[in-house]
Amino acid sequence: MGGARVLEYGIPYKRLPSQERFHKSGARFKGFSGPVGSGKSQALCQEAIKLSTLNKGRTGLIGAPTYPMLRDATIPALLEVLERSQIPYEFNRGENHLVFKGSRSKILFRAVEEFERLRGSNLAWFGVDELTYTSEDAWLRLEGRLRDPQATRLCGFGVWTPKGYDWVYERFVAKQIEGYETILAQPFENRFLLDQIPDYYERLRHSYDARFYEQEVLGSYLHMKVGRVYHAFDRAGNVGDSTAPWLKEMMITDGKDFESTVGFALDQFCLIGYELPFPQSTRRAVRVHR
Repeated sequence: MGGARVLEYGIPYKRLPSQERFHKSGARFKGFSGPVGSGKSQALCQEAIKLSTLNKGRTGLIGAPTYPMLRDATIPALLEVLERSQIPYEFNRGENHLVFKGSRSKILFRAVEEFERLRGSNLAWFGVDELTYTSEDAWLRLEGRLRDPQATRLCGFGVWTPKGYDWVYERFVAKQIEGYETILAQPFENRFLLDQIPDYYERLRHSYDARFYEQEVLGSYLHMKVGRVYHAFDRAGNVGDSTAPWLKEMMITDGKDFESTVGFALDQFCLIGYELPFPQSTRRAVRVHR
């Protein structure tokens, strides 16, 4: 009767196994790493609602790499969850924040690309969408803001698709930093997506090259910027008769009073440095005619 009122919301949310582990994690800093379609956005929204409920009347922050991403993807995803769950809120578009009517908890929405602007706020919690597209400096600034003395549950979290062996991999996956925990979602785990679009991943397999598919769909950490520049290039399949167009252009431009001629194969897709069988009489200079 006289105790604090506990807010309960009937949120329609069937958690996947990886989402369940993420929400149950009690780490001060935690991450959700997963391929496309693994429920990262849902995990971010649900964790934000949970932390807002636990930290009644306190302020949290949801960030995204850029303002357009925040405006077009992150904020609409949260508002959709709130509407579907019938959770009352007030959204101030001018100030870019949201206040829950029941708990009076506030969520600030911020683009983290200009991370120096993150100074000054005392936060009970924060979450960052698509963390691999942000800088480590932005994350560290937010860590420094996590200092609300009246918070019930201090927490910072991020969700992301792997993007090679970057700072996110080093901080959340490779190193065993005290206070950090990372959940690695498994590919094809999202049965709800497959029930709605059974051929979703199969279509991506046909659209993506092998390495990009492994990163985006299987959620693997890869060295995407080392090795061959054109890793999808296959000499047998991508190279035809490279000399014929050059010889054709050479015959056309082999003029009578040219000191010499250079033929440009206009119908070649790109130049990869082939040795061409020019006749011995062909000289090597260029004269330009207007």
